[in-house]
Amino acid sequence: MSGRHFKGGDAERNTDRPLGAGGQTDTPGQSFAGNRSPMGASMDTFEFTAAASARPGSSSTPGGGRPLTPDQRAAQGVSRPVPPASGVSGRRRPPQAGGTPLPPLDQQQTEKAEFFDFNLPYGEGDASVNDEGLVRHRHRRGEKRRRNVGVIVGVVIAVLVVALGAGGFALFNSARSVKSQAKEAIALASSVKDKVVSGDFTTLPADAKSLDEICSSIQGEVSSPLWTVAAFVPVIGGDISAARTMVDALTDVSSGGVLPISESLAAATPGKLFHDSAVNMSALEALVGSLSDAAPVFIEANERIQAIGDTHIEQVTELVETAKGGFAALDGAARTSEKIAPVLPQMLGAGGATRNYLITAENNAEIRTQGGFAGSAGVLSVTDGVISLGDFEGVQHVADPDLRAQITISDEEMNLFQPYEPTMDFTSGDSYFTPDFPRGAWLAAKLWSLNHDDMQIDGVVAVDPTFLQYILQVAGGVTAIDGTEVDGTNAAQALLSQVYWNYPADNDMQDAVFASVADAAFDKLLGGLDDIDIAKLASAVSRGASEGRLLMWMANEQEEDAIDAAGITGALPTDASDPQTGVYVNNYSYSKLDWYLNLDAMKGSSFKNAGGTVSYNMTVTMKNDMSLEDAENLPAYVQAHNGGADSPAQQMLRLYLYAPMGGSISDVTCSSGQLTEASHNGLQVLFGDMRLMPQEEITVTYTVTVPAEGADKDLEVRVTPTAEAARTGEAAEQL
Repeated sequence: MSGRHFKGGDAERNTDRPLGAGGQTDTPGQSFAGNRSPMGASMDTFEFTAAASARPGSSSTPGGGRPLTPDQRAAQGVSRPVPPASGVSGRRRPPQAGGTPLPPLDQQQTEKAEFFDFNLPYGEGDASVNDEGLVRHRHRRGEKRRRNVGVIVGVVIAVLVVALGAGGFALFNSARSVKSQAKEAIALASSVKDKVVSGDFTTLPADAKSLDEICSSIQGEVSSPLWTVAAFVPVIGGDISAARTMVDALTDVSSGGVLPISESLAAATPGKLFHDSAVNMSALEALVGSLSDAAPVFIEANERIQAIGDTHIEQVTELVETAKGGFAALDGAARTSEKIAPVLPQMLGAGGATRNYLITAENNAEIRTQGGFAGSAGVLSVTDGVISLGDFEGVQHVADPDLRAQITISDEEMNLFQPYEPTMDFTSGDSYFTPDFPRGAWLAAKLWSLNHDDMQIDGVVAVDPTFLQYILQVAGGVTAIDGTEVDGTNAAQALLSQVYWNYPADNDMQDAVFASVADAAFDKLLGGLDDIDIAKLASAVSRGASEGRLLMWMANEQEEDAIDAAGITGALPTDASDPQTGVYVNNYSYSKLDWYLNLDAMKGSSFKNAGGTVSYNMTVTMKNDMSLEDAENLPAYVQAHNGGADSPAQQMLRLYLYAPMGGSISDVTCSSGQLTEASHNGLQVLFGDMRLMPQEEITVTYTVTVPAEGADKDLEVRVTPTAEAARTGEAAEQL
């Protein structure tokens, strides 16, 4: 035979080498593999008929496998096989003692092959010869045990497969149950929100309790051993853990936040939070107070959610991202509530006291560091939660030298913001030359008071037309004094550009349109608070605040701290452990050209320095995006009015780069112009004049270094808000 398939050592091989007697190869130490024979042999003992001398190499053969000589065969009484006649098969050996004839040789070969089919070596190792000259082979010790172990392992694996299959099915059913209960929870949460907005407080606790019970049930489901084991499964285990973390956080928020807030509101005066331009003081105080009390729960839950790592299942990843955003907002609301709860009543004129807040509308077409020239302002008054809004007026001027003397401009301010003459002490339009909003707001409030019989101003709010556009997306459109329909799609363009093309020579009409839209927008908002979508309003306010288009300052120090917690003070940084850098611009061409200004600040990745400081590579790009066609047809009021301008379409800007508190700016390069070093309120500042013709661009690169105290926090970059989003249509995207 040849070409037998066999296993030798660790490798499975094929060989074409001829097999020796008994069907084995001449290579020792090999065990064969083949299909098991159907013969009825015992697995413990095999007996087969073969003369001991018929197999060279058996242990009964002298000489270690060499053939016996005639003398040796004679000495052992073994006869040499007699070959059959040519063409004759099935020859028989001479009878042995007892007269039992041996089977034919071809039958012997078959039996041997059948023996090999059991993967057992033939006639080697533990073989012995019986009294009749027959070879008896017994399995080696431990072979049966190994077979039994193999069977046990196989059974265990089978049981595990079945168990995992059953567990997977049970986990699937559990997940279906969680999904079903989650739908109920979402519906109840929506109901709770609607009742808070509508003022239906009496049934809030019942809904909140049902919500809490469902959350607890879901938590119990995902805390079962099935989910625990699933959390260790490769790849998807992280997704399971993320889901369990989210459920745990939601359950804590439900029991430690939603439920007590609902119970607190149930004890408040029923009714909407806002009604007939008035605030439901009882309900608002209950809401903010209970939110403040539950702040630790919200903060701790947010920390767990933010710590969730990478996930692999798309739906889980989306849920995690949504949860991170939602819990971060909840965390912010809770922290703000902790600060604002104690001062909210007085801010809303509790006890009959009247609070006056100056609303300033900025014009980004004439850029200022805070956003724009404060071209219009009006006073919003609140008494016991009842809101009233006065008429908006144009720019406030104070010409009386004695009155102007009440305002002092510092040397730092003169150096940075007054390149030609002092203006911040007599015109409210230039109050926001400084990027420190509390200072600019104080200037605006002071100039208003000087012109209005020393009216007390308790706070200042600054908004720009893009923010008004966001508000109109929620409140609905208004009509300007000239009949122009202004809404959430076109407010910024109408006020920052179109009005100058419509009335190129009528400055009074331009100001009147601007003031009328600002006035109507706030009237629309306050008058429609009964039916307004609070969630969308909150989204509009949040969007504007994040873009620097909504800023607020309070004269009362404690109230200012509350506003600071909300992140809308616009103050320059004072804490080295909370790093912030600034990129600001001012318009000194005295024009409305900045409708076309693009200002982009790009922060590169951080790198560590010796001493624990961290640095960032920064790139600032400024571009005059005015088309050549617009440049040739600019209305006179839009054009540059600074006598030093090279063209009516040239933007004359001053760029300011502010370092973080305790940090620095270095390695500055400018594609045009140069920067000078200065300081402002303890901060390093680099500033310089930049001129941009239509389609011209300037790039500035530099390095910002954060002190070691703030190295563990990401560097915040604050940038002057421009009109670019309104010009490109991005601001019209619905909330």
